[in-house]
Amino acid sequence: MPLPKINWEDPRKLEKLNKLVDEILETKARLASGDSRQRELQEQSELLDETIDELVFDLYGLTQSEKDTIVSSLKERQDTHKDAESNESPSLFE
Repeated sequence: MPLPKINWEDPRKLEKLNKLVDEILETKARLASGDSRQRELQEQSELLDETIDELVFDLYGLTQSEKDTIVSSLKERQDTHKDAESNESPSLFE
């Protein structure tokens, strides 16, 4: 599927994207540090991830059908990756 061009006409969207990326990076860092609010941070991370996805879809001007195809494909890939991880023996280095 060829990628459409990004709509750069609204710099506010790019500023919002930058802010969201900073927020999710901070949230992921707090998750990794063992912050006591793991469940809350995980939910916040997932919400930020979904918001970033929607903003990127909007920047590319994707239709709902194209969005659905991408989300479905990514979910399949994640499920396959999770299945592969559960079948592997644990590594000493992970």
